[in-house]
Amino acid sequence: INVIQIDKKSRDLFSSNPSISLSGEIDLRNLKKIKYKFISKTKAFDLSDITLDNKNRTSLTFELEANGIGTELDSLEGTYKLSMIDAKIPGKQLPSFNLDMTLFREGKENRTWKLNSDIADAEVSGKWYFSNILPTVKVGAKALIEYLSRKAQFKIEPFYTKIENPFDNEVDVKYKIVTKDLTPIEIFLDRTKFQSVSNLEGEIFGTQKLITITSIGEIKELVFENDSTKIDINNLKFDINARNIAPGRIEEMTIADINLQSNSDIKFNKLTFGSPNLSTTLE
Repeated sequence: INVIQIDKKSRDLFSSNPSISLSGEIDLRNLKKIKYKFISKTKAFDLSDITLDNKNRTSLTFELEANGIGTELDSLEGTYKLSMIDAKIPGKQLPSFNLDMTLFREGKENRTWKLNSDIADAEVSGKWYFSNILPTVKVGAKALIEYLSRKAQFKIEPFYTKIENPFDNEVDVKYKIVTKDLTPIEIFLDRTKFQSVSNLEGEIFGTQKLITITSIGEIKELVFENDSTKIDINNLKFDINARNIAPGRIEEMTIADINLQSNSDIKFNKLTFGSPNLSTTLE
């Protein structure tokens, strides 16, 4: 069978679990580029009915519509719509939300990802893979925060002189992000409080070994708190250009142009900046 048609007549495939309905088609003629177009609906779907493990007990009511190509993240293309109506998972109740996502590629490395949802809106375009952009941003952002914290306390890290293959597996992207209500994400963060209402855009270029991050925008509210970090920001306009971030290697290479303006205090761990109006270059 090259193309599987899923319609009302074939829904008896799911008769053992009537909380699932599915209609559409799946094209298997090219297994490297599986095509699909379907609508799936669930009502109080319990995952443990499939896994036979009570630890997976859920009650999920949602509608999912997909029209795309590929099954692995870095090969995906298409449009995807999710309406989460009610979701109970072990120990957690998720709020309802809607999500629309579009992903298309230009060649092997260049792609554009667009997200519109009740949680956040985002767009990322350029040279990147799912497998390298998230680790690169995580490492770069963490190193930048630590760098700014050390500079604020006049601390200097050891100096190392060599970075091997600094542009292996690089990303080169432009991004836009508007955060709205991060409650569905916060629920999954252990012992962490995380809320943000903000908009920002910029560019990310480099790798986990050597990276440049630019960002301009406004944070209307940001609260992040866990066992080691506490950040509280309100009404902050910012323009940051941090170049040559080399985590744990050559701090002296890093140059950061920072412009901040706020009518409220900024709190970062034990540091408090009173209504900052700052324009500086750190190097």
